[in-house]
Amino acid sequence: MTMSFEPQVLESIHYNRRKILLEEALVLALLLLVLFACVFLMAFTFHKDQELVMAVAIPLAFLVILVYTWSTHGSFTLFTRVASEYDEVSLELFADALENVCLGAGITCPGLVVLDLPTVNFVTFEKRGKHYVGITKDATSTSFSKGEAEAIMAHEISHIITGDALKPLDIWRFKVLPFTSIVFLLLLAIGIILLWTEEDTGGITVPIFFLSYIFIIWSGILVTFVAKRFDIARRHDDILADSIASKITSDPAALSRVVQRLSEMYDAAEVLPREGYCNRHLFVCSRESRTAIPSILELFSFWQTSDTNEDEARWEHTTIRSRVKNLEAIDQGHWPAFESISI
Repeated sequence: MTMSFEPQVLESIHYNRRKILLEEALVLALLLLVLFACVFLMAFTFHKDQELVMAVAIPLAFLVILVYTWSTHGSFTLFTRVASEYDEVSLELFADALENVCLGAGITCPGLVVLDLPTVNFVTFEKRGKHYVGITKDATSTSFSKGEAEAIMAHEISHIITGDALKPLDIWRFKVLPFTSIVFLLLLAIGIILLWTEEDTGGITVPIFFLSYIFIIWSGILVTFVAKRFDIARRHDDILADSIASKITSDPAALSRVVQRLSEMYDAAEVLPREGYCNRHLFVCSRESRTAIPSILELFSFWQTSDTNEDEARWEHTTIRSRVKNLEAIDQGHWPAFESISI
């Protein structure tokens, strides 16, 4: 992929990719460390049958990973389901816009598909090694100018350029990893107790106490850290994507208009997309669709409150305002995302 950007812009893109990889590695390392500590404590407590702990833990870990991967991939498949009916005339507008911005960016044109999703929205995703730009069927029946269509397509291909396209096992799966890990440890504890053959079972309460204690502290800290850390990263990615899009189209005002317009339409929508972790990659997502898993996680966290939905809505609206402010600065000749470049 040969991109037509200044060296300073390319360096910003590469830096962002490295930052995302580092954050992923840090969160995964933290999660694995906690899991290892829990399993070690259980094996240490059952000192006479440590082999039993490992014999249960290893196959159970593979089983949980398999189920988790299957369910996450299933959510992605539902999210990227292609619509059977849509306005083909409007699709031609976006197809031409996509071709133009890809030519301007110097990248290979991705596929263009219409998704069976509610709301007027757009998303970039990777499937079977190929990139696609998805347009919701409601978007094909909504009027856009040529400049607005090009601004939207430029933003979407910017996520390909920054390596931030939605994937079947996307980084936002980290939001449910704490819940998945808790399920693994609970099943491990139950399995060990059921297979425990010693006559003296009085010590069984000890690992349960350790487990409960670690659950309370670990889940609260990790869930809060992961959710906020990657929420911040996503906002930065959107601002960077808007900045790259403005470089491609030279029309930040059109992108600003469409960001505000689609945000208002999303807020007014009665039906929202259901796959929560995928929603974070939509062009606008002013309030998050809640799923069963985050609700369950709230039971384990000190810091989750009844105001969680309102807080997330405020964060999302702050994101929209930040994007608009960034685009207004670009329109005036300032590029906050590329501080070191010379205009």
